[in-house]
Amino acid sequence: MLPIAMTLVNISSAYIYTKGCSLREKLQPVLLALLFLAVLYHSPSGLVLYWTLNNIFSLVKNLVVKTVKKPKCFLAAAIGALDIIYVIRLIYGGIIRECAARGDNEALLFYAIIALLLLAPCMSYIYTAKNGKRMIKAAPGASSSVSWKEVIVPEMALTILIGLMVPVTVISSAPLDFVDPIYYYNPMNYIVFSFTVAIGMFMVWGNVLAGMLTTGGKRIFGLVLLGAYVGSLLDYFFFRADVGVLSMTLQFERLPHFGRDNRIWNIVVLTLCFGSCVLFWKKRNMHRLCLNIVFVTILAMVVLAGKQWIRAEQVINRYENTEKADERIEIKLSRNGKNVIVIMLDRAIGGILPYSFDEKKELYEMYEGFVFYPNTASTGLHTNYGAPALFGGYEYTTGAMNRRDDVLLAQKHDEALLVMPVIFGEAGYQVRVADPPYAGYQEISDLSIYRDYPYIHPFYYEAVFQESSTPQERIGLTERNLLFYCLYRCAPGILQARVYDGGAYLSASEGGFTSQQNMFRSYGALKSLKEITVIEEAGDNLFMMDNNLPHQPYLPFQLPDYSLPHSVDNTGYEDHFLNRTLDGKIMDIESNDYNLYTYHCNTAALLRLGEWFEYLKQEGIYDNTRIIIAADHGMELGMFSYMELKGGVGQDIDIDAEGVNALLMYKDFDSNGPFSIDGSFMTNADVPSLAVRGIIGHPTNPFTGHVIDMSGKKDGIEILWAHNTDILINNGYVFEPKEGPWYHVKDDIFDVNNWQRIK
Repeated sequence: MLPIAMTLVNISSAYIYTKGCSLREKLQPVLLALLFLAVLYHSPSGLVLYWTLNNIFSLVKNLVVKTVKKPKCFLAAAIGALDIIYVIRLIYGGIIRECAARGDNEALLFYAIIALLLLAPCMSYIYTAKNGKRMIKAAPGASSSVSWKEVIVPEMALTILIGLMVPVTVISSAPLDFVDPIYYYNPMNYIVFSFTVAIGMFMVWGNVLAGMLTTGGKRIFGLVLLGAYVGSLLDYFFFRADVGVLSMTLQFERLPHFGRDNRIWNIVVLTLCFGSCVLFWKKRNMHRLCLNIVFVTILAMVVLAGKQWIRAEQVINRYENTEKADERIEIKLSRNGKNVIVIMLDRAIGGILPYSFDEKKELYEMYEGFVFYPNTASTGLHTNYGAPALFGGYEYTTGAMNRRDDVLLAQKHDEALLVMPVIFGEAGYQVRVADPPYAGYQEISDLSIYRDYPYIHPFYYEAVFQESSTPQERIGLTERNLLFYCLYRCAPGILQARVYDGGAYLSASEGGFTSQQNMFRSYGALKSLKEITVIEEAGDNLFMMDNNLPHQPYLPFQLPDYSLPHSVDNTGYEDHFLNRTLDGKIMDIESNDYNLYTYHCNTAALLRLGEWFEYLKQEGIYDNTRIIIAADHGMELGMFSYMELKGGVGQDIDIDAEGVNALLMYKDFDSNGPFSIDGSFMTNADVPSLAVRGIIGHPTNPFTGHVIDMSGKKDGIEILWAHNTDILINNGYVFEPKEGPWYHVKDDIFDVNNWQRIK
């Protein structure tokens, strides 16, 4: 339909423009319109829509100029009429009333600013028509005319900052976070899109608006652009909310929030900034100096963006040359052989599990034969610190990796991911690995680390779960959100939450599903384990998987079954959103949504895995299957007061042990007794020993020759309490002491007297 609509618009324009011309002159634009129909018929819809709207705008503009005696007056009146319609819609549509009822002053301010901006051209025209003079006089001795440079230079600055500098910075910080491993699309194209739209927004439409204004209006417009640019720079570099991890579609881990003091400071700084711009603009030749300074900042941003672009391209080129996934997405298990399953639930917190079981009693039956180890610690607060120990054992704790200071962290990390697959593979097991974390020390795992081992079949699993959105839709969402993210980052602090709009970025569509795509992927992977399970009669198998659902607390689940539909309505389940008490210990999920959603994600992960285990029981392969569920780390959420440790004997300890309280559960072969709890001191580095116990004779690390056992914890373990998660930077030979304090813990991680700060 779009190509046909475009052609009809072009033919209509030709008829109007060639009225009174010869037949030959009339036919030329018609034939050209038909040529464009043939050329653009199979082009992307966005391009055709852009071309069609551009032609409609040109047609309307020319008709106005041709038929209206005062086109500037007409356009100002039209914009004023749109502003009136906008205000009426706000009032009678109930938007103002709803914002006032919930005390959302930010929203009221945002809508008021939009209304004033729409009214500005109309008021400028009325003022200059009535008074016949400019609102800002030219500097003494300066020309009475307005140089277009006063408008174009600030437009260029805003274009470079919002369309190039900010998007290059966010993409280059973690380029592979913006890559879909199943449907590859170069993330640098997102920057090109943002830059192109920014050119249209500031350069094209900015000059169209400037062309409508009088001399005084142009000077005012240039001043506003200058103030907007300087204010945007200040907001971008100095006023930033703590939002946590950024997703591929530019959604945050936490909602942006500015405290009252930060808002006041932001308003004061921006007011002083704009006042300074006004004063300089009116002084003799000072506005020229301002423009020169702005031009220098433009050059600086271009150079910096270019360096970051090169860095991002290097990362992307390495990824493009890496091994891609095995197309066979399947879990092979057998009825008569031995099956070993190792599941890493990223950031699953051990302390949450008892509360999940207390709420969902059916979990006790689902996890028949399992032992839960609540007194379990990881060796760091993040995946790059905790995952190597989980997969490789005690030679890959943070302290042990640092002692091997002649080997790169990346190499040691890959060794850890290979330890169990190689041990089991050389013992005749079929090995399948899904989504190994940071393989190749890449954000998107480089599966080529398994290339030399024909018995290992790696694949991406979570990435295949896109539900209703197509790859093109996800690309379009990221393109749109990246531009709005740039506007959000450069907006005043008091408006940033409004621009972010809960992750919808002022979108009129319902944001929930596509905006939280990663959460749905992780959930879909766990829910579909049954569908990818292939059961054979004989053979031994190892299956290793990483799943990120506990790490994706973006939305609540639908209660009581913890499903994840497109929309959630938990009316009638209000009690589920209140703090829980179990054995006199309170779990805080009421103080903030993040804690609540974390509890939901952990519970949902246990339920979906439990359903898979029920399927294994039905198929008769549960008894000959050993299952280990472990986490790489926890998180400091303050959910459990008994984990907040302060003081100690001669120590200045002040930590939340929840940060390293990793989940650990174990079910051995033929273990069908009731679910039980063991308070023994454990670490996630015990996982390889549990996996090989009794089935691999004299298990040794294939890379170092050292025995795989649990002796590494007999005197306690070292824990790196650091938050430097950027593997693009933190990838030398050791984890640096300056990245955070080091602690030693033994016996009972919930007793502050068992903790000691060692570095």
